[in-house]
This record gives sequence, structure tokens and C-alpha cells, in this order.
Amino acid sequence: MAPSQIQIHINALNRLLKDKIYYKKDIIEQKKTIDDLNKKKESEQDKEVAEDLTYQLKKQVQILDETENLIPSLNKKITEILQNLNDYISENKSSINAQDLSNAEIVIKDCEDSLVE
Repeated sequence: MAPSQIQIHINALNRLLKDKIYYKKDIIEQKKTIDDLNKKKESEQDKEVAEDLTYQLKKQVQILDETENLIPSLNKKITEILQNLNDYISENKSSINAQDLSNAEIVIKDCEDSLVE
């Protein structure tokens, strides 16, 4: 049986929330990597190795920036789908089964919490 419209919204929001968690973890790891590379670069005596570390550092900062830039667009997408879900619930509340409504309420709360962070 194909998923209902509310299930599609719920699944989309759950996926976006998982992506956001992953990106946030990735940002933390990237910052740690950048700190480690900075420490290695500062203590490095060999000029060639220091230049290589500088290049690696530049690339890691670039990756961090790209990952950080994903969060606002992800928040926008969460907001859009959350609004669609709320609209769907408002228009179809009487025809939505209790389990789907409960799942929707949980994901709505999770989304709202995620957008506050």
C-alpha cells in the first residue's frame, strides 16, 4: 500500500532532521580537524610539510564552510514541509488516523526544536 500524504510529509521531515544532525556532527568533526591541523602546522619545522599542512588546512576550512552553508537551506526546507504538514492536518484532521496524527505531532515538535537551535 502506498504511503498516505501525511506519512510522506512525516518521512520527509524525519529525513531532513537526520540530515541536519549529520551535518552538525560533521561540522564539529571538521572544526576538530582544523584545530589539529593548525597545531601540527604551528609545530612543524619542515617547510614542505608545513606548506602541505597549509594546503590541507585551506581545504578543510573550505569543506567546513560548505557544510555550514547547508544548514540554512535545510532549515528553509524543514520550514516549508512543516508548513505543508500543518496545512494538511488543518484541512484533513477528521480523516487522519490517530497513529499518523500522533506521529505528525512528534515530528512537528522535533522540527520546531531543531529550528530553535
